[in-house]
Amino acid sequence: MMAVKKLFLVTVLILAVMVPFAASAEAATTLSLDEAVYGFTVYMAELELPGRELTAIIMSGIPAPRLGEYISDSLIYLLSEYTGLDVLNRQDTERLLEWRGSLPDPSDPRSITEAGRELGWKQIVFGEIKALPDIYRLSLRAVETETGKLLGEKNYNLTVNDPVLVNLVNPEVEVQQLVDRKTILELFDGKLNNFGLNMKTNKTVYYDGEDMFITLSAKEDCFFVIYHLDVNDKMQLIYPNYLDMGKNFLRSGTTRTIPESSYFRLHAPFGEERILLYAAEKPIPIPEDQYKSKSISLDYLETLKVIWSGGTSASGAKPKNAAVQVIYTILPK
Repeated sequence: MMAVKKLFLVTVLILAVMVPFAASAEAATTLSLDEAVYGFTVYMAELELPGRELTAIIMSGIPAPRLGEYISDSLIYLLSEYTGLDVLNRQDTERLLEWRGSLPDPSDPRSITEAGRELGWKQIVFGEIKALPDIYRLSLRAVETETGKLLGEKNYNLTVNDPVLVNLVNPEVEVQQLVDRKTILELFDGKLNNFGLNMKTNKTVYYDGEDMFITLSAKEDCFFVIYHLDVNDKMQLIYPNYLDMGKNFLRSGTTRTIPESSYFRLHAPFGEERILLYAAEKPIPIPEDQYKSKSISLDYLETLKVIWSGGTSASGAKPKNAAVQVIYTILPK
């Protein structure tokens, strides 16, 4: 009991992930998760809080426990190292709140402020993560508990395809695996685009059970194939399927939405996935085995280049073609 009474000053960080909404984020530089956490540390240092303040970090509403623990542990280390604050570890923070009797409702700032006053905290840092169509928005604000005065506010745009973040959402996907994937898929980096090909998905952050639609347009006529690459690096043809054979022609100046008579419904495993689009001047042969899921590799991509070019290596014949991709993330609800 006496140890608890000595905790006279605590800064609390509460993070909550909100459901997506339609509004687009304003244009801004996107940061990785690590860059944002470090940026918040710098911001806290700039507030020039008195040294030796005891700081607690509380994570709430995060879609994956590993993600919350990672942010918490990173802040514990960085704030302790660079701001002069005394930061409680997660276990001690939980014990303190249990001693109080109840955990404040993270969606109700008033209840959190009340808890802070009871425990002798001087200020609270409220935070939330919102999944927007193209980014995560991390918002943080520091409030003085006694007066409710806003001490400072900071917003960060997080890239949804940060390998560290994706790995935390789905621990089965290793960070190195994501780095290797990017290298293998350099063909789809957008530099090869002789048709002015454009591809978009209706969102870049999806929750379990949501539907994906792909929009295509081009400045020149072309034939196309669409592949899906899942979180486990398995790749397979998804358009044209057996019902849409012969419909993979894209006329210049028109817009196609794929699929046209069904839907792509997204489910676990969670993490980063990609839609890969290849287009050519002539009809593209589609061997039967392209509908089977195969592991991505440099050798497999070289085989596909030969198929797409009609039997001649794309690197040798250099036909008129295009290859683009869309990257998105699936999260649990």
